[in-house]
Parts: sequence; structure tokens; C-alpha cells
Amino acid sequence: GGGIYNLGGSIALVDSIVSDNEAGYEGGGIFSVDGSVTVQSTTIRDNRAGYSGGGILSMSARNRGPNALSVEGSAFSGNAAVSSGGAIGIDGWTHETLSVSDTTFQGNTADSSGGGIWLGSHGTLSAMITASTMQGNSAESGGGAISVGGHESYTLTVVDTTIEGNSARNGGGIE
Repeated sequence: GGGIYNLGGSIALVDSIVSDNEAGYEGGGIFSVDGSVTVQSTTIRDNRAGYSGGGILSMSARNRGPNALSVEGSAFSGNAAVSSGGAIGIDGWTHETLSVSDTTFQGNTADSSGGGIWLGSHGTLSAMITASTMQGNSAESGGGAISVGGHESYTLTVVDTTIEGNSARNGGGIE
């Protein structure tokens, strides 16, 4: 993680700013492995990852416990990933949980999939996005706002959320 690295712990960011960080591989702003991250009233902007998760990459390693990311009342802008997950990337081998509410994603980019959010776990995934705005995010391949793929099983629920002006070759909004 360019800004914050969490291995197996539980971290909370409240009323904070994570900006202008860079990781050579994963998690430009925050990289969390086998842990839980709570983000509230926080700005995550202008972070870069050499692979996945420009703003945040949350993942579980093989044969480890579940991983959780909760984001509330926050803003992601100008984050970029060379591969997937411009603002947020979720990846792993067990059970991944993502909860996003009252959050804005604007101007995030990924050279592959998921300009806003990439849900790329190999295990099971549960994701809920409510009362949020995803606008002006882009991905070269698929899912300008959200890209889902590679799961044993997944549930994506999007409620009362605006998805507009995002772009990708496949699925400008959701792929």
C-alpha cells in the first residue's frame, strides 16, 4: 500500500484524507490483506497503483479468513490503476464483503476493468452499494463504474444510486 498497509488487522479512517500516494503493485492509497477496513467521511484522491486498487485494494489470501471493506459518506476521485479497480478493488480467495453508502466516485480510471469499483474475487462476494453517485469513471475494457467477474458466486445489490457518464468498451456503467 502506497499510503496504508493493513495485514490481518482492523483499521478505521474517519474524517481523513488519503491522497497522492503510489504503490508499485497494489493498493495505491490503502492495501488491506486478510483484514477489515472502515472508511467514514474520508476523501481518497489522486492515488496510483501499478496493478490493482488505485484508491483501495482489499483482498484475502488463500485459505485465510474473510475480508471486509465498509465505506460511508466518503469521496473517491482521480484514483488510477494500471489493471483493475481505479477507486476500489476487491480480490481474494475466500469470502469478500463490500458495503458502500452515501459515497461519490468521480474521475477514477482503470486500464483494464472497473474504473470505479472492480469486484474480482475468486471466492464468494457480497457487495451492497446504496445512496451513492458514480460519475465520469472509465475503464479501457469493461465496467466504467463497476466490473464484476471471476467469482464462485456473488451478489451485487445497487440501491438508490446514480450511475451516469461512465465509459468502457464493454458496460460503461456495470459489466
